[in-house]
Amino acid sequence: MDMLIGIFALVVALVAVWLATEAAKKVGSQSEEIIKVHIGGVKKDLAESNKAIKGLGKRLMILEKEIQTLNRTGETVVVLKGEMEKIKSELSALDSSIPEKFRVRQRM
Repeated sequence: MDMLIGIFALVVALVAVWLATEAAKKVGSQSEEIIKVHIGGVKKDLAESNKAIKGLGKRLMILEKEIQTLNRTGETVVVLKGEMEKIKSELSALDSSIPEKFRVRQRM
């Protein structure tokens, strides 16, 4: 009788181990599916973010070039203003050096 109870207990233990193994497999496969779905969404979002960052990087480079161009233009304007003032003062000096008798009278 003790032998029969021992064999029965061993069979019950083996069935319990087998059921636990099957349950673990199901949980593991379900977990993997959930993780794959979640990772797929994260990968998609990451790809979109990388694409947006690349686009912003390109726009930033274009804006930097435009700013450099504007800075050069601003420097050119300052130089041209200085040259214009110089020409204006030289023209004024030249105009004042012309004797009055040689000046053409302007109509107003």
